Amino acid sequence: MSPIETSVGTAPLRRDPMPRPPLSLFHAPGWLGTSLAARLDSAVALNAALRRTRRTLIGERRRLLAARHSLLAEAHRELGRSDRRQRN
Repeated sequence: MSPIETSVGTAPLRRDPMPRPPLSLFHAPGWLGTSLAARLDSAVALNAALRRTRRTLIGERRRLLAARHSLLAEAHRELGRSDRRQRN
């Protein structure tokens, strides 16, 4: 790689082999020389990761709601609220 000039001398030009995709894959300065196919591959990979994260969060939310439901049902049973016949 060719060095770049700085105010204190030269420094090697370093570029990440796979930089993080920016929010806009088509307008970021680090991605100007990147092919459309590479940008699309990165967008697809990012989308897949977001879907996995979303599914994980949805599953965790469902698990927590089910736990809350069972705890509330147990509390109602202990207080005698679940069976209205006991009140009559």
